[in-house]
Amino acid sequence: MSLLKIGDVAKRTGLTVRALHHYDEIGLLKASHRSNSGYRLYTVDDLMQLQKIKSLQQLGFSLDDIARLLQSDDESLADIINKQLQTVTDQLKEQQVLIQRLSQLATLLQQGESPTVEMLLDSLRLTVMFEKYYTKEQLEELAERREAMGDDAINQVQNEWQEIFTQFQLLQQAGELASCDAAQKLAKRSLELVDMFTGGDPELQQSLQNMYDTEGGENVLGQSEMAVDKVLFAYVSEAMALAKSLK
Repeated sequence: MSLLKIGDVAKRTGLTVRALHHYDEIGLLKASHRSNSGYRLYTVDDLMQLQKIKSLQQLGFSLDDIARLLQSDDESLADIINKQLQTVTDQLKEQQVLIQRLSQLATLLQQGESPTVEMLLDSLRLTVMFEKYYTKEQLEELAERREAMGDDAINQVQNEWQEIFTQFQLLQQAGELASCDAAQKLAKRSLELVDMFTGGDPELQQSLQNMYDTEGGENVLGQSEMAVDKVLFAYVSEAMALAKSLK
């Protein structure tokens, strides 16, 4: 059995020792073993419990709510991860919408043209919305990611997402199950694109989640040219959840 000291868990996950101590004190995550010297030792099962905690936290649950959910044991880690995956996918779309709007404005201005009133209002609304939920440091981090990728790569990914949703819609309209080979191929590529954009910063993810919860998911996604209806959204979610479980 592989056992990890609390310092090793903190170092390899990015959590602080203080946070792990706090989880222990409130009964959320207690190390299964102790060394002869009294140090906490964590098992694989402990790490799975920790993953549940962080996934639920990223989904917007308070520590008190998480404690109740873990005690009820109604959801498996796979269920929680699939919900987190869908949330991150939605958040990715939100970032891409703002990137696209700002890119359009930049292109017009560079060409000496004037943007329309609707374009300006749209980009302003998205910018203000992001500023409400992100810290200055987080906005700088997002800007650095965009700069590192470059406009060509961003546009390429944006176009690929559009094509993926179009293909998903065609499969759904044809009556194909989300588990069919074609849907699973699209789902796997979607997972790869999500992995490409997620930095794993829990605070940044929480800011995204706060925006999604407060503004309303349908309202935020409705600003995207990749916006889908609830039925198609559920179809894509099912396909991606299945692909994730088979990885």
